[in-house]
Amino acid sequence: MQARLAQLVTYRSDCQKKFTPMAAITLHIAPDDNFDDWVVHDGDGRELGHYPTREAAELATQAVVRKRGGELVVHFPDGRVIRHAL
Repeated sequence: MQARLAQLVTYRSDCQKKFTPMAAITLHIAPDDNFDDWVVHDGDGRELGHYPTREAAELATQAVVRKRGGELVVHFPDGRVIRHAL
C-alpha cells in the first residue's frame, strides 16, 4: 500500500511540473484600411475577426482577454492608442 501511495505522489508531482498556465494575451483592435469595419488581431498580426463597430469588437475581445489575462489595445484612426489591462 505504501509503495502504491509513493507512486501516486511521484506521478502527481511529475504532472504538476509539466503543467504550464496559459500565457497572457494581447489583442489589438484597429479600423480596416477602408474604415468599413474594425479588425481584431493578435500580437503577431494575425487577423482574428472583423466587426461592424469598435464597440462590438471590444465586447467580443474583452471576454477572451479577461479569461486568459492580458491586454486589449485599441488603435483609433486619429493615431490615439488606448490600452486596457484586463
